[in-house]
Amino acid sequence: MGHELGTASHPLAALAYSPGTRASHDHVGATHGTVDIPDPRMTALAHPDTATASLRAAWSDARPHGPLAWDTPPTVVAVEALRAHPGSRWPLRYRLQPVGDAPPMSCIAKAHTRDRADIAAVLYHLSAARQASAGAWSVPRPLAYLPTLHVLLVEDVPGQALRRAARHSPVLAAAHAARWLGRFHATNVLPPDAYDLRDPVATARRWSVRLVAAQPDLRPVSAALLDRLVRTAPRWPPPPAGLRILHGDLSLDHLILGPGTCAAIDWDDWRVGDPAEDAGRLLASLRHAATRHPEWLASADRAAVTFRRVYLEREPAATARLAFYEALACLRVACRTARRGDDVGRARAASMLAAGARALDLSAPSPPAPSQPARVRNHPQPV
Repeated sequence: MGHELGTASHPLAALAYSPGTRASHDHVGATHGTVDIPDPRMTALAHPDTATASLRAAWSDARPHGPLAWDTPPTVVAVEALRAHPGSRWPLRYRLQPVGDAPPMSCIAKAHTRDRADIAAVLYHLSAARQASAGAWSVPRPLAYLPTLHVLLVEDVPGQALRRAARHSPVLAAAHAARWLGRFHATNVLPPDAYDLRDPVATARRWSVRLVAAQPDLRPVSAALLDRLVRTAPRWPPPPAGLRILHGDLSLDHLILGPGTCAAIDWDDWRVGDPAEDAGRLLASLRHAATRHPEWLASADRAAVTFRRVYLEREPAATARLAFYEALACLRVACRTARRGDDVGRARAASMLAAGARALDLSAPSPPAPSQPARVRNHPQPV
């Protein structure tokens, strides 16, 4: 469903990409070592010499969504292949040597299967908003987008994923995540002029169908959670004034904790929606981590309580919707883990369905106390 906001002068107004859709290209089976390469024309990007030549050939067509990091393309000194996402993107870590006396630097090169200029545009937009907010939150700085290669270059954010930090203190990690998200939403970054919205109830129905297809014995639990989501869903569509740019896939893996900073990476699934949805996904990420790391179980509930408290102090308007989006995100994770098709996936899916039900239980109003019959004091009657 499209909604119009703002004016045509918005930095994202000219995008042809509609946020909320996903790549549908078939995966091409070329490989480099043990890493899938999504497109044969991208194989040159996996080797320093040919990567340098590819960047130089495409540099003149770099799309000016913002200032380019360099007038002349740098030399690729080393390449590290990162986790591939078949049919969508293939990220690489480049060690670059800029022209001149600039020191070497590391960046992430994301080779997409189709044009994703929208990611570059939204990162430039968010970077400008971050500067205006005095750096209360952080995103990777975009360096260049090369449309002929469908390659986005962004800075490599130093630090460690919050999931690793959470191994020592899930509660502290939850507080860091809540502060970043609360500051980001408080900045009120305006969405683009036109955008698509995803009906969360329709999405929940799709996830439930896929989950049951993978693990039929979880049908009763999945159906019960879906029924509660349908009954507790917030108003749809949400009022335009309450919409924000969302990360779309926020988790402990996508928040990088560095010296005095916390940055959100991987904005490939960005879109427009209810800000409580990002918060719900982070809470589900905490729950999912607890299913994978048994030593977290004892502190997972305290971490979730800490996240809600810190986040809602900054975004109190999300209080009524947060439990719904947490339960929705738990269903999403349950669907993904159930599709593993093994006993481990089934057990984790069952745990996430239970976590979703608990989230809704916590938000349910307490039943009224039963009324007590009035106590009548018997006074002696005068004779």
